[in-house]
Amino acid sequence: MKKIGIIGLVACICLLTGCESHNEGVSYIKEQESLDTKELSKHLTDKRIEEKLTMVKDGTLDVFSMFEDYAIYGDSRVYGFASYGYLPWNRVFAAAGNTILNISDYSEALKEINPSNIYFSYGVNDMGLDLKTENGTYGDLYEEKVKGVLEICPNANIFINSIVCPTPSAVEEHSEWSKTDDYNSQLQEMCQRNGWNYVDISDITNHGEDKYYQQDGVHYIQNLYPVWAERMIGETIKVIG
Repeated sequence: MKKIGIIGLVACICLLTGCESHNEGVSYIKEQESLDTKELSKHLTDKRIEEKLTMVKDGTLDVFSMFEDYAIYGDSRVYGFASYGYLPWNRVFAAAGNTILNISDYSEALKEINPSNIYFSYGVNDMGLDLKTENGTYGDLYEEKVKGVLEICPNANIFINSIVCPTPSAVEEHSEWSKTDDYNSQLQEMCQRNGWNYVDISDITNHGEDKYYQQDGVHYIQNLYPVWAERMIGETIKVIG
């Protein structure tokens, strides 16, 4: 019925304006039908995302059960996903002191699982070492390392977590961490130019509130990991539905 209405409208327009050909009317119809389909698809996707995240927040769906066909790279912060028992060791490519320079250390393990979704979370150690390419930035070096991973898994979805700043007291002792915002801007730009997915977790500790950290002001308490996982899964659902 809707299509008939559109056709009738096109016929009227042609009579009033003198359409030069039947093809113009057909093209208009197809354009409108395509637009309607895209809008409907987006609405259904948004609704599905909302439903799943609501279930996670209500506790009726375990957020960690939603990690499927994945690998997650990172430093000692990421290591906590496995050490606290949230995710299996063979999917967590992380260790204390790791930086983006360690990404290639896990190439063989990556080949074995060949994941569809790959998450990265580095930064604290990297800032301390002032890592960057010889004539470029930290973002340039990060991009180079991620592209190395894509040579192994070319069809994988890439998710880059923002850097979460340590507590203010920790930053006072290590001034290099005061550059977190600048580094995150580089990561956002890197994701934009490559079509990768930026996961903004910069506020998950309420911008450095002590209660979310261990005594060192850098590492997280166990209860923060489900919150972090929810952010990553939220971005994943947007990409794969």
